[in-house]
Amino acid sequence: QRVINQQLGNVDDLLEMDAEATTFEAGSFDIAVAMFVASVVPSPRRLLGELKRVVKPGGHILFVNHFLATGGVRLAVERGMARASRSLGWHPDFAMESLLPPEDLSRATITPVPPAGLFTLVTLPLEKDSKEETALVA
Repeated sequence: QRVINQQLGNVDDLLEMDAEATTFEAGSFDIAVAMFVASVVPSPRRLLGELKRVVKPGGHILFVNHFLATGGVRLAVERGMARASRSLGWHPDFAMESLLPPEDLSRATITPVPPAGLFTLVTLPLEKDSKEETALVA
């Protein structure tokens, strides 16, 4: 409705679908962007598998999400908030390893995003001649 009301000509389509099982054809996109999605889907690895399926070899997957701190006061606060936050559907204790297996984590570029690095931009390049498994991971 907002697209119509504000006459947003830059929006071609808005589609509602399951992020872990889209209806897009394999290799449909050069880039897929998942903003604030990884920590709220039932299976983050299935989300990753689906994004790998729909992005062309040589393309990129971008995630912007909150990930669990690796130490310090922020880690203690996030772990303390985890139980109360679950009822809101937010997971301050969501570890990056829940989304990315070691082989992807080693290829990813990880960039803290202001303010204070509470969010992270993860850029995952897909190899041109990738033999990676693109099936959904259960």
